[in-house]
Amino acid sequence: MIFNSMIKKYDSQYDKSNDFNEAEIRAARESANAKAAKISETVSVYEQKNSEKDKYTNELTTAQDENIQINNAYTAALNGLRGAQVELRNAQSIPVRITKNPDGSITKDTSERDAAINRAELLIEAAKAELDEINSQKEDVNREIDELNKEIENTQKDLDRLQQEKDKAEQELEQTEAYIQKLEDEAAAAKSRQEAEANKKEDSETKPDNNIFINGIKTEEEEKEEEEPQTEVIESITTEETEALSHDATILLNQELYSEEEINEAKENVSNIANKGYNESDDLVSQYVNLAKDLEDVDIDNNIKIRDEVLDLLSLQNLQNGVAPEITNTLVQAIKEVGTSEDIGEDGTGNNAGAVLKYGGAAGDPWCASFVSWLYGDSQGINFKEIFPKEYADIGVYEMKQSAEEKGLYHTKDEYTPSPGDIIIVGGGEHTGIVAKEDNDFLYTIEGNANDAVRARKYPKNSDKYANISGYISMQTVFGGETPKYIEGIPDEKYELVGEEYGIY
Repeated sequence: MIFNSMIKKYDSQYDKSNDFNEAEIRAARESANAKAAKISETVSVYEQKNSEKDKYTNELTTAQDENIQINNAYTAALNGLRGAQVELRNAQSIPVRITKNPDGSITKDTSERDAAINRAELLIEAAKAELDEINSQKEDVNREIDELNKEIENTQKDLDRLQQEKDKAEQELEQTEAYIQKLEDEAAAAKSRQEAEANKKEDSETKPDNNIFINGIKTEEEEKEEEEPQTEVIESITTEETEALSHDATILLNQELYSEEEINEAKENVSNIANKGYNESDDLVSQYVNLAKDLEDVDIDNNIKIRDEVLDLLSLQNLQNGVAPEITNTLVQAIKEVGTSEDIGEDGTGNNAGAVLKYGGAAGDPWCASFVSWLYGDSQGINFKEIFPKEYADIGVYEMKQSAEEKGLYHTKDEYTPSPGDIIIVGGGEHTGIVAKEDNDFLYTIEGNANDAVRARKYPKNSDKYANISGYISMQTVFGGETPKYIEGIPDEKYELVGEEYGIY
């Protein structure tokens, strides 16, 4: 089978790896083997379930044929009953024979009519008994048909689920294979560098010192080379460094929230990355270094530019970790939209119009669902109604919830831990937004039509407002990929507390 050949491939392909990243390659190879085995197991279960479905389908066909025969027998028995009823009416119409006796008395002879009536009644009784028996058989067959239809429906759901699992595992396997190839290339490059350095060292040990001339005098150029130390080129930036840089960026872009010690430490960290001497021929490394250099000189004029640089790099990290681009784009765009507001009237209230109309709602209408559908739809060129059924002409919160329930995407709050990018449903469909993250104390969201604007909000888990959240729509189930990670574009302190006691509803 193809999956066995995959496993053999990962066992033999990377024998040439060296100490540079041997452990990473081994771990990736084990992960690939596990994913290939999972695909093989899923296919095996799929084939078993498909056989079960075929068995149920054949049994259903037999039961339906039997039901047709029973219906035909029922029709025949019913016609027999009707014939017996006609015969009874005819028997009841047979005239009584009247004979006048010599003594003048009259004798009535009903024997012929009585015999005919008795015979018809027996026929009616037999026909009714036959109909009762047929009805009983019909109920049994109909019950069997219903049960088989349920079995087929449940088996089809299992098949659909297994197909999704297989598709997801194959996607993960493909990503892991690409990752292994990257590690292999790095290992090969490292080996080449090591060999080149070893050869260089060997040459330097055997080569005569050309810098020594008569009277020990060296040229001006050679003396200059000795005076100028060579900067060591660092090939790549580490994951720990990129994550730290993202956090330092948050501090430097929101200095009013942090202590002087935290700000100075962040400045020192970004300065180290900006001047460490990375190999900037790699585009990604170059982006991180340029961000660090911008952060060294952050001010109000370039704040938005640097924020967007941070978001772009965090987005790239998410994509490299296998997160679906649709979810990543939504999380980044949601952060960029925070602060977009309705036109505010003289009375201090919004009018559901103005800049927020770009989300697709009509002037004057609530627009929280429009904001969500815009994030997952028009903002990235996706038809949102392809995610949810097209029969919902106007996508509102209730329609999203109803559609998600029909497609198995909706989960109640008590049975599900939300991931960044999931859609929250408040109540039965009163309000909605995007999950940013969740911790032990708060649920963090970004919502449209939240006090007349797009706001970053946090729900205390001991509050009535959090209790009113009914559930979530899983967007990872829709788009696949790895579990999304929190994109640190907004400090926790800038998420507004939700609840009457905080002044935010």
